[in-house]
Amino acid sequence: MRFIRNKISPALILGFIGSGDIIILEMQENEFVFESVEQIETEFELNVFIFDYREHGYVNFVFNNCSVTEYRAKKFSHEYKAKAGNIISGTASDFRMSLKHITEVSRMLLNGIERDGEKSEVIEWLSGYLNIYPFGKDTEFPEDYTGQILKCINSNQTINAYRRYRDIMSKVELAFSLSNNDQYRQSLECGFDIVTREGLKRMELVEHGIFSKPFSRIYIGNEFCHNLFPTRPVFGRLLEKAFDQGLNVTVMYSYMVDNSVNEIKEMLSYADNLCKANDTTIELCINDWGVMEIIKENCTRITPVLGRLLNKRKKDSRIDYMWGGQKYKDKFAENNLNTEFFKKFLNDMGIYRFEFESHKMLNKIPEGRHSLHFPFYQQNTSVYCPLFAECTNFNRIKQELVMKCPQYCTEFYFKYPGHIHIMGRGNTIMGIEGSLLSDFRILEQYVKDGVDRLVFTAI
Repeated sequence: MRFIRNKISPALILGFIGSGDIIILEMQENEFVFESVEQIETEFELNVFIFDYREHGYVNFVFNNCSVTEYRAKKFSHEYKAKAGNIISGTASDFRMSLKHITEVSRMLLNGIERDGEKSEVIEWLSGYLNIYPFGKDTEFPEDYTGQILKCINSNQTINAYRRYRDIMSKVELAFSLSNNDQYRQSLECGFDIVTREGLKRMELVEHGIFSKPFSRIYIGNEFCHNLFPTRPVFGRLLEKAFDQGLNVTVMYSYMVDNSVNEIKEMLSYADNLCKANDTTIELCINDWGVMEIIKENCTRITPVLGRLLNKRKKDSRIDYMWGGQKYKDKFAENNLNTEFFKKFLNDMGIYRFEFESHKMLNKIPEGRHSLHFPFYQQNTSVYCPLFAECTNFNRIKQELVMKCPQYCTEFYFKYPGHIHIMGRGNTIMGIEGSLLSDFRILEQYVKDGVDRLVFTAI
């Protein structure tokens, strides 16, 4: 089996001579062609690392007594053809098989999983170690918005499960998220109780054990789009209404765009003064460090919490098909919040609460008291809105910064294949994850780890 670099991912085979790395251009059992920045001695020892799909890691082979047979000087490097020496680490048969596997797998990725209607021997071998992505299902789209969400959420539960959820929730604060203009308007016209009840009805969750206790906190705003934050009058009325009803308040704000700095300063100053007038405090989700600086300078009644855009982590609904995803799943559960120096940095800035999301991979919760959003989670956010581009230019690629938004996201959304459980809402791709609603053990573990607040978002 002959390896040719331009027909394979370069990361699948790595080479080293001494402490320097080389680029292997071609390789077979007895000879190889490589490129090096440094000139190489006529005889040398070669270290080769070949990716093993079974273990999702590299297998090391060492050849000694390798000798150069051809040399060509290039403008910025040196190209050599060399004869392979004896294998002193690994076996010749394993080396041949490894070369065969990576060459065949790369050909599969370039030409498609199936060739001539039949799977190759290596693909049959590979299927035993990998969960092959079902490309055929990428043409199957959900029929409607609500149906897609309900399909991902299993609201059925036994009496025992209901009781377990109820017992767990006795230790947890329950919050409801208001994140678009329709919800702001309905809350002012009908009241928070009506909005939360109708939201649970639409998602068929009224009888679920998580909601056996009333909502005691309201989240107001949007962490992913600057155009979905309420106007100053609406924001003030929502705060006053929440204060009057004895509800705790967390304000959500997204990234900061350059021409909105003064507006944000005024909004935060207004909220701070309103808190002083009502002798209370509110929280603010920080998703832009510039907003944190504004709070430090001007606000005394606003407590910062780390928002979801700054709680960066791998979130992908296709994790089950990611090669090596299961092996390294524990690594995906961590991020910089699991390091002491970054937690100290946040604590020094007055940030002690972090906002998390329930998604396909469990979060490793750091020490403290934190919040968990469900059943939607953010996968990707753009300052430029692809939905606005599609609706105005009929081309989602022709994006621009939207400052006066007609709120197309209240009527339209992007569909994605139903089996990956995501949808495009405005400028954000959102995943739908219902495990927290179907398995009380997941919630129980999160509570043990330090989650003391659940934040529910309805459709």
